[in-house]
Amino acid sequence: MTLPAPTLGTAHRRPERRRRIGPTLVLTAISLFTVAPLLAVVALALSPEDAPTLPHALPDSLTFDNITRIFDVGEFPRWLWNSVVYSVVSVLVILLTAPRWPPTRWCASGSPAATSCCGRSSPP
Repeated sequence: MTLPAPTLGTAHRRPERRRRIGPTLVLTAISLFTVAPLLAVVALALSPEDAPTLPHALPDSLTFDNITRIFDVGEFPRWLWNSVVYSVVSVLVILLTAPRWPPTRWCASGSPAATSCCGRSSPP
């Protein structure tokens, strides 16, 4: 009984996987360093007032008291509303004043750059 000869594609699979392990580990580490502080902020916001902080221990129970207190005390709702208004207005201004892409005068010029960005294979 003879085994079939390996095809050309199967011989190169292992080195490709080994080359992808390094970038995968680097991106995983970057992701953990990015997500961990966000999770810590959420855990601290939901922890009770007398609970120990994160470096020492995780809170035993979670509560929304800290979040509701933000809206009851101070000017946080006004600041939040200002942020929403500024964000919406700036996005609308950008969308209304942004030039169309690609500009129509480029597409009519027949240049090689115009044919590649306008989706034409040959000039008109």
